[in-house]
Amino acid sequence: MDVYEIITERIIEKLNEGVIPWRKPWTNYASGLPRNGVSKREYTGLNLFLARLNDYASPDFFTARQIKELGGSIKKGEKGNIITFWRLMEYKDATGEEKTVPLLRYYQVWNRTQCTGLPAPKADAMPANVLSPVEAAEALINGYADCPQIREGEARAYYTPTSDFVNMPIRGSFGSPADNPGKRRHKMTYQEMKNRHQEEFNALPLMAAFDMRQFEEGKRRLGVINDDELLNYGYGCFIRKVDMPRFNEHSERTAAERKAAMQDFSFCVGMFEYEMANHEYGYTRNISDTLGACGLTADEINADKMLQKALNTAIKNYLGKDK
Repeated sequence: MDVYEIITERIIEKLNEGVIPWRKPWTNYASGLPRNGVSKREYTGLNLFLARLNDYASPDFFTARQIKELGGSIKKGEKGNIITFWRLMEYKDATGEEKTVPLLRYYQVWNRTQCTGLPAPKADAMPANVLSPVEAAEALINGYADCPQIREGEARAYYTPTSDFVNMPIRGSFGSPADNPGKRRHKMTYQEMKNRHQEEFNALPLMAAFDMRQFEEGKRRLGVINDDELLNYGYGCFIRKVDMPRFNEHSERTAAERKAAMQDFSFCVGMFEYEMANHEYGYTRNISDTLGACGLTADEINADKMLQKALNTAIKNYLGKDK
């Protein structure tokens, strides 16, 4: 069974349980997105989705090796959660020609609540989402005759007729005003924007295929009959030609949103710090990978005093954390 089949089975399993993961508008923890419990690096893209398939009270996930090194152990009967990893792999084919293909792998991680003996988590440096009530929502609740008690606690939304109360997930665990009418979120950070853009991209009608079986399955899923209906845009990924306007709209809009956000100094500092962590700057001291992930070049940085200051501030902040 390959990684695609494993992930598909996990999603189908949850659907059969009555869980629709992509519709849940809150996380199970207000302290941040699912993340590596050691590095505190937040998951993105598919891994963010996979980590949210189960209801855990903690955002921290660990590999078996990390759990052992921290002096902990996995509780008996607990099952691992799938996390993916991919990279570009170079090889020579039978003719000696060098080729590059994407290599997708997976490994298992366990949530903090699935383990025992781990050190107590340190308080997060970043506070939970600061959310303010929406006046219209508050007015509706205040004007409700004999309004049931509203509690915040469990990571579920439900009403109990026998006790006449409504349970809601804690306010800081919601992601946007549209998710919960009683809140307004703080200014979007680079990490939040990147995650949202990735989720929108994942929702596009795309297919990935690295062999003929996957290619034919992808065609059936997209309702494609003839190969010439598809466009290959690299890395084994395909899109229907009729969907290219939607693909281009997403690319242009997200690029414009990022460009507009990069006028803000604090956004840029957060952007550089995030990508430095993703590309192990503390170890390599090579800033080119960070700039490339931000869609910038050294010349663009040198030509913009605000970006120079933001980068220097981020480097100082990031290296300060390692001391």
